[in-house]
Amino acid sequence: MKQIPLIIVLLSIIGCAKEPGLGGNAAIVGKLKLENYNADFSVLKQSYYLNNESVYLIFGDNAAYGDRVRTNFDGSYEFRNLNMGQYTLYAYSKDSTFLSPSGYSPVMKTIEITQQQELVQVEDLVILDNDVKGFASIRGKVLVDDGTNQYYAPDERVYIIYDNSPNVESSQRTNYDGFFEFSGLPIGTYQIYAYTKDDQAPSGVRPIIQNVTIDSINQQLVLPDLVINQ
Repeated sequence: MKQIPLIIVLLSIIGCAKEPGLGGNAAIVGKLKLENYNADFSVLKQSYYLNNESVYLIFGDNAAYGDRVRTNFDGSYEFRNLNMGQYTLYAYSKDSTFLSPSGYSPVMKTIEITQQQELVQVEDLVILDNDVKGFASIRGKVLVDDGTNQYYAPDERVYIIYDNSPNVESSQRTNYDGFFEFSGLPIGTYQIYAYTKDDQAPSGVRPIIQNVTIDSINQQLVLPDLVINQ
């Protein structure tokens, strides 16, 4: 007969055991980072923490997610009021293998909460993209100096090369006032140049080069004048 109360207590404990999900005092926090590559994912062009992007949390071995949040301005996210148990955290990334029919695949992390008031700090969840555009810009003017006169050169070709690439990324002609601007640039190192007359060069011209670095997402660089001789 003494075994009956013990069995009742055990059954009560089992019945009160909480499954992974909401209702507890634990939390999961972390940051979502985007790595932006070129078209074939062979060159990393920029990386930054992503704001206003969805991050999902699966409770236990459920097939569907149980909670979803959006990242803050600094890429941070948090899931709070969680019970102990196992969780799967994920966000959607461009598929760098090009095998996914949708073009996207989830990047997942498995987390185990083992204490009732545990705060789990997750390593950066990194997703990929291959949008070659960025948000920074480089602008400046081309100045002609022939030793006698100085003036800003209209309709002068200016070139940009990204990160020591052997190929010209883009080029454009200056406005009437010698102004040029390259926009939509990702983080990285660039060469900006225009050609100046040089009688000693085999081709009769040589490039006047400025090396610049964009190190923040929305940076707007204003260059010193590119001085050439026509």
